[in-house]
Amino acid sequence: PITPIMSAFTGESAEVIAWVERKTGERRSGQDLGPWLKNGEVLCALANSIQAGAVQNVNHSPMPFKQMENISAFLKAARKLGVRDGDCFETADLYD
Repeated sequence: PITPIMSAFTGESAEVIAWVERKTGERRSGQDLGPWLKNGEVLCALANSIQAGAVQNVNHSPMPFKQMENISAFLKAARKLGVRDGDCFETADLYD
């Protein structure tokens, strides 16, 4: 279901957000999408919900380089799960 918090997103974007929330159990709770994903923890949880152990080590540090490691680990897992390179973003695309 699309919640009022997702009202700024329509169509596929809202569906993707709802799917990520269902898969990970993580809620955006009114956060903008970028900050919600920026530390990489939600992305790692998503990869691990698709394949257990896809991301072995999830950093819970506020340090930028640790957060970027999470994003890189997610991207590596996504590629192993079959996402093509051309369909992936770069760590800096999300972090900067």
